[in-house]
Amino acid sequence: MNQHIAETIDTAGKTLWQLISERALMTPDKRMALDGNGRTLTYGEYKNWCERVAAGLSNRGIGKNTNVSWVLPSRFESLVLTGALSRLGAIQNPILPIYRNREVSFIVSQSDCKVLIVPRMFRGFDYEPMAREVVASLGRNVEIIVADPDMPEADPAGLATYQAELDAVRWLFYSSGTTADPKGAKHSDNSLSAANDGMQWSMQVTPEDKAAVVFPITHVGGLVWLFNAMQTGVELLMVETFDPANTPKWLGENGVTCAGAGTVFWLTYLNAQNQLPTGQQLLPDVRIFNGGGAPKP
Repeated sequence: MNQHIAETIDTAGKTLWQLISERALMTPDKRMALDGNGRTLTYGEYKNWCERVAAGLSNRGIGKNTNVSWVLPSRFESLVLTGALSRLGAIQNPILPIYRNREVSFIVSQSDCKVLIVPRMFRGFDYEPMAREVVASLGRNVEIIVADPDMPEADPAGLATYQAELDAVRWLFYSSGTTADPKGAKHSDNSLSAANDGMQWSMQVTPEDKAAVVFPITHVGGLVWLFNAMQTGVELLMVETFDPANTPKWLGENGVTCAGAGTVFWLTYLNAQNQLPTGQQLLPDVRIFNGGGAPKP
């Protein structure tokens, strides 16, 4: 699909880790991500970092089919953790940072989680005590790893040979359970890649694009964008905390072309644009306002 776009990778029959490896070979020096602190990450650096973290997690007993739940904001470290767990063949359950004891307890219990990875502090909330309370209340043997923000790293030379399983369950995504218990959806790399195929068909993302990741990376849409990055070489503009007063300006200054990711964000962009002098553009390079999960205005 979309082979007419230069440097786009054919995703058919490939797992996330295979795509990460292929992208790193194709465009190792291409910038993959930029964050609000000015940090940058290339595709080559990303793969190497993923492998080091995979080795560190392997030393902690995480491997093929280990069920790992993780709660992290939209940071580089979240992208790396995702790739590292993919390299190990683990089953990963990204959890939205807004979830608290009730939701996390249910998810950890139902998913038969073996490892729970959390930040120490994010937006004024300390996740480590919550994680320990959850594990204690369930009476389960769940290892807690606090990524604050560093994760375990080691020499990847000793990693086991990667085994690709395209249709194996590798992802669990849970709803909040606002009106009932959270609902979990099982995904394979193949099914998430198919979701990306649909997005790519409609958006025609290219390596020159810059996409706004202004929502939690642990949302399924965040992982679809990670698949898309490996397919297209797009640059991800990582926003840890969306600030209506400053984030739209930062996105514009950094050349955002794909300005996601839903109604509340679009209305914020519109409001910020309306506050500018006539003729001044907030997002001068934007070509598409992509989004989902909410009605159009």
